[in-house]
Amino acid sequence: MEEEHEPPFREMHFARDEFAQLIRRVQPFVIPPAMLPPDCAVGAPEVLPGLVMAVAIQTGNELGFLPADTLNKMFRAEWVRLTAIANLQALPPPRIDRIQAAEGRTDSDILLLRSKDPFGASRISYLGALVKWASGGERAPLGVLVSIPTWHLMMLHVLSGPGVAKVLERMAVTGQIEFAEARQHTGVSPDVFFVAPDGRKQTVAQRGGTDLVIETRGLIGEFLFGPHGAYKDIKPANG
Repeated sequence: MEEEHEPPFREMHFARDEFAQLIRRVQPFVIPPAMLPPDCAVGAPEVLPGLVMAVAIQTGNELGFLPADTLNKMFRAEWVRLTAIANLQALPPPRIDRIQAAEGRTDSDILLLRSKDPFGASRISYLGALVKWASGGERAPLGVLVSIPTWHLMMLHVLSGPGVAKVLERMAVTGQIEFAEARQHTGVSPDVFFVAPDGRKQTVAQRGGTDLVIETRGLIGEFLFGPHGAYKDIKPANG
């Protein structure tokens, strides 16, 4: 188990001078908006479908969120968010494990990023740089699959070939299990998301009733079945 901290949530307010001293401790925190104190969800940008990036400060075993009015009164909110992301990038990096959804297929590689701090899922806030670092500089011209089931676990896959079919299945099942088994309030989302090279996003695996629904149409379909997509080398059967 990687969990070290499970701080409770609260809303935080500071005087300007006090906040100026704390600016190096702010971090982005990716979370469903319904889990935030109401004023802290206002204006928080959506980073994945159904998930927003709030601004947080961890103090001991407490995780405090800054409401929008505090951000705008102290400094420009966007500047605070960018500072928070830079602060997160300066923390010790997550541990990386690489697995294959289909044995022997490098186009089915899944990167498991495990963090001891509570900001593991929130590293989605600098996804481009994160993918480049975690993959050893691998390019992602077809986009990436991402799942952040808990604070402490992120799964990434760089689309490169038809092995993505097995990856989708593996990430969908694992995301559901990890989310269901998350301790207390540390679950983030059981879904799998596709992020295109231009930043567009789509939910591609989620629970529909009692079944898992995997989507290969729409945005992701362009990068799977288009002329330069993951399936470009698959030839139709004769007959």
